[in-house]
Amino acid sequence: MKTERINGERVKVMSKILIVEDEEAIADLEKDYLELSDFEVTIENTGDKGLETAMAGEFDLVILDLMLPGVTGETLLQQIQDIGDIPVIVISAKVGIDDKVDALLGGAADYITKPFAVRELLARITVQLRKRDLSARAGQTAGPDSCQKDQRLTVGDLMLDPVLREVSSQKAQDKNTAVRLTRTEAAILRLLMQ
Repeated sequence: MKTERINGERVKVMSKILIVEDEEAIADLEKDYLELSDFEVTIENTGDKGLETAMAGEFDLVILDLMLPGVTGETLLQQIQDIGDIPVIVISAKVGIDDKVDALLGGAADYITKPFAVRELLARITVQLRKRDLSARAGQTAGPDSCQKDQRLTVGDLMLDPVLREVSSQKAQDKNTAVRLTRTEAAILRLLMQ
């Protein structure tokens, strides 16, 4: 659940999640658990319907299978990114590192392989919604430079700026010694740091 100000008062509002999954049993399982956790859930079973629904409604998060009839999950992921800043969690039977890296570089916020644990999915959804909420709050209270800084990841003395695709060490003598990474390198490092 998220909170919004309505007429000056904070009101709890259900987060809206779109599930685009062609396997009915998996979609129903996800929906049941998410509704028990106070999410409002919509299911679409083809890429075409998923795109249509994503464009028509305001969703807080999308759960996306990659292997869909009609529009593929990869294509749908790109089109959802054009709609706005909607986190997309990919859940797929594609387990190869190239598939994961391509999805993350294509805009996915997270990637889970099938079979998966529903508790893990709920945790990852919570993290993505929290990040989105914090980013929205930071955008309201700070300028564009602050929003870019919020995206940086730090582990120990290592700092990654995924927007610029640069990694640097806070212990470095010269503070201007950032190493530029390729998209693949940045995506892999981001995944490891998260």
